[in-house]
Amino acid sequence: MKVVDVDKVSDFSNVVQQLENKVIDSGYDPNLIVGIPTGGRLVVDEMKRLSKTSNICFISKQRKSTATKQKLGLKKYLPYLPRILNNVLRHLESWLLERKFEKKRDELLSEEASLIDLDDETKKMVIDSKKILVVDDAIDSGQTMKVIIETIRQYNPVAEIKLAVINTTFINPLVKPDYCLFQRQIVRYPWANDVKQVGKKIH
Repeated sequence: MKVVDVDKVSDFSNVVQQLENKVIDSGYDPNLIVGIPTGGRLVVDEMKRLSKTSNICFISKQRKSTATKQKLGLKKYLPYLPRILNNVLRHLESWLLERKFEKKRDELLSEEASLIDLDDETKKMVIDSKKILVVDDAIDSGQTMKVIIETIRQYNPVAEIKLAVINTTFINPLVKPDYCLFQRQIVRYPWANDVKQVGKKIH
């Protein structure tokens, strides 16, 4: 699995434009774009063409932090480590998380998700939309995306929902995107723990 560097803000903007072009070139014209914070919000912010014609909202699902690097107490040192070492750590983290996920994949597929309560404005936008594009930076296990989709379906069972992400990491996530630039690849984003932050962070 390759590590793709888009850690400069300009590189991130470029890949988002490529993702946006994939959606537009397919002919899909969403009434509503749903971003999943934090990464999804930043992707949506860069979707200049689609955001002119679509409503935008954000639906958040809180995830527990399971990052191996954080457990090892390495987080504050990561920006100063050689990039090749950080790449090894990223591969290790992804491999461990994917193994853990695969052991309970069938259970996660069959269990009922805890749906998210939407505020009135977001609920109305979801109910009124015929085509909904759900956007995030990445899909790993797909657990978060699965909950978001099921939440949308609760309020609007007939909408056409499509998913757009920059990358996927796991080989067989719970849900698969309709639009993706880097499949089965790790992407280093500008806000990553192993990127030196100069001045204000992107998020």
